[in-house]
Amino acid sequence: MCCYVGKATKIFLCLAAALLVAGLVLGFGLAHRTWGERKVQ
Repeated sequence: MCCYVGKATKIFLCLAAALLVAGLVLGFGLAHRTWGERKVQ
């Protein structure tokens, strides 16, 4: 049971980290695109 909990926690942390990175990348991409459009206009 102890090993299972550790494995689940590790998987959860990996997924959380992946989502965090993906969110940051998408956020910066959208912000950069918005700023670019504002400068063009």
